[in-house]
Amino acid sequence: RIVLGDLSYHNRHTRRTGLIPLNIGYIASYVAKKFAGSVDIILHKDPKAFLDDIKNEEPSIIGLSFYYWNTNLNKEITAVVRSLYGSGPVIVWGGPSVDSNESEQALLFKRFPGVDAYVVNEGELGFAAVVEAALSNRESIWKAPLDGVAFNANNDLVVGRDVGLSMDLSELPSPFLTGYMDPFLNGDYLPLLQTSRLCPYQCSFCVSGKNTGKL
Repeated sequence: RIVLGDLSYHNRHTRRTGLIPLNIGYIASYVAKKFAGSVDIILHKDPKAFLDDIKNEEPSIIGLSFYYWNTNLNKEITAVVRSLYGSGPVIVWGGPSVDSNESEQALLFKRFPGVDAYVVNEGELGFAAVVEAALSNRESIWKAPLDGVAFNANNDLVVGRDVGLSMDLSELPSPFLTGYMDPFLNGDYLPLLQTSRLCPYQCSFCVSGKNTGKL
């Protein structure tokens, strides 16, 4: 059971300005295709709905999109999960706030000790590597490096092979056609389409500022 969150604040100021969780939709679609019949994936935008879900049934893996604007939400959600289930669920963060620099990644583990692993760069391949390792043997998931993933083993940073933007997009199912976006298309969220990958800008809050490329 996998629960993914692209969490955002929900109040009168944010009503009708939020975006559908296309990011975790891509991850869900890819993982569901790769491990068909072995995974049950639920997506959330609302932190309250997320908490109600995990309190109702313990997840095996939790994945949270990590941006500077939802850092505190992710931190609190992670703390609640650990208070409820201890080290049981695997908790993975990924997104533009995961630095590609290994020294910065090591600092993230000190800053957020409840997180098991960070997915570096594009998320589908790295998150799928975590799921595959968990399905193979939950007890030995952190015994060997995982491609596209950084984790902490006995206070040592372990970083897998850099997958960069090696994802074959023809193998990536549409989150719309797979139905993962359906719950978000009739509410207060704005539709979103991704037309390209890489970024030409150098925003300091986003790892793409270090790994720039032409659209």
